[in-house]
Amino acid sequence: MASPVLIEADTLLLRKRETLTARQHEVLLVERRVSQMSETGEIAPRGCGICSFIFSRRSGENVSALRNATAAAKLNQTGDAVRARVQTLQTRLDSMRAQAKVLYEEHRKVDAIAMLRRSKAIEKQLNVAQTTADALDVQILMLEEASLQREVSAALGASVKAVKKKTKTLLKDTENAVDGAADVRDLNEDLQGAFEGLRPVADTDEDDLLAELDELITSTTAVSESASVDTTVPYKHEIVTSVAAYPETPMDRVKVENMGVKREERAQLLATG
Repeated sequence: MASPVLIEADTLLLRKRETLTARQHEVLLVERRVSQMSETGEIAPRGCGICSFIFSRRSGENVSALRNATAAAKLNQTGDAVRARVQTLQTRLDSMRAQAKVLYEEHRKVDAIAMLRRSKAIEKQLNVAQTTADALDVQILMLEEASLQREVSAALGASVKAVKKKTKTLLKDTENAVDGAADVRDLNEDLQGAFEGLRPVADTDEDDLLAELDELITSTTAVSESASVDTTVPYKHEIVTSVAAYPETPMDRVKVENMGVKREERAQLLATG
């Protein structure tokens, strides 16, 4: 008979195994769900759980891009298959028509008609396949155009946001700069007006000042002319007449000439002074 301790230990071990099995089952279900969502394009495949948590904010955009890529891939794959089918049917149709022609030339009319009827059925399938291929090509082009338009729209939106962010305060800054320049100009004009008060006030008229200057020039000219007449001509004449009363010698002649020159220089200095 087993002891109670062993029974309790076996019970705990069994519970742990059941718990572990349940967790493993849950993990398998989650992995299957994630795999299905990745295959259907509902989520983008991630390398690890931490990376998935970090990039969870971009999951919407990534899912949309993955869906578009998956749809384009499926359309291209289907289009390739349909085009291959068209090529196969076209080859079979050409072969059957050629066989019908050969049979008819061999006078096997019944076989030729049967072969031609079979070729008509192949021709109908070919028309349907060709129409399907054309529709798929149009759909692929529309999907590519939509993807391109989405990229262009995203680029334009990003550029508009950048421009708005950079020019958010541009108008306000420009207005402030213009107002500042106007204030500086007004201040400069006020300062000039203030300094105008320091200039002397002109009490005398300008015409009166000009008339006074003319009188000064006229009086100065008259005084200079009278001084020149009084100091040069009479004095020189007196010196010449007084010297003529004495006998003339060479040395006396030189002295008299020197004295006359000095008198003339002195008179000129007085006249200019």
